[in-house]
Amino acid sequence: MSKIYKYVSIKSAIAILNSHKIRFSTPSEFKDEDINDVGLNHITFDLSRINSAYIRDWAEVCMENPEWINVFIDSNGKWNKAKIIELYYQRYIEKRYKLRVTCFSNSFNSKMCWEKYADKCKGLIFVFDKNKIFPNYNTLHLGKDNVRYVNSYSKYSLFELDKAEFLNYWIYNKLKSTYGEEQEFRFSFYNENISLASKPFSDIIFNLPSLVGIRFGEFCPKYDKDKILKLLNEYRLEVEIIE
Repeated sequence: MSKIYKYVSIKSAIAILNSHKIRFSTPSEFKDEDINDVGLNHITFDLSRINSAYIRDWAEVCMENPEWINVFIDSNGKWNKAKIIELYYQRYIEKRYKLRVTCFSNSFNSKMCWEKYADKCKGLIFVFDKNKIFPNYNTLHLGKDNVRYVNSYSKYSLFELDKAEFLNYWIYNKLKSTYGEEQEFRFSFYNENISLASKPFSDIIFNLPSLVGIRFGEFCPKYDKDKILKLLNEYRLEVEIIE
């Protein structure tokens, strides 16, 4: 069994158990801001080395909607750089909002995670079977990967990367010096149908039997432990209580 760990406060733990759902949030909702920094401060729009996939996309758009030709091509038959950058920058902002990410750790005892996400050791860790946690994995087209920790963020051009590379670079890179101890693992999905007026999160049903263990924090009060144990009993969840 491949395990991942979610550090949470007691309040969040109760919500997860009662709803049988785990929250996926937009990058703007993250406690750490690295995903925003990578997105906006390190992207460039260099048209000199453009990936052919974008050209194919633009050609298809222009064939279906001839009025778009003037967006991509100027009167001299060259790339309309200013309009293209304006268009894609706005799409990039929208994509940020339509992206949903949830975070786990590969570490069972990260001091940083206990402090930051589990209410300074007054919360708990949920232990999940990574391969069974989301029953609608294929329907949602979830991406999943370990976060890659880097010493510094490098500039990259949106148009040089294909779409999968772009999302992977954006979602799964973090600064090693700041976040390396978290040993983070992320699930993500992107939904074009999410409105910009929607809530900045999506609660996704998880598979209850994928919850295989719980470890209470060092300073978790007994009455909070009792609340959690009562819920486990109500939902007939047989999980290992790890000391």
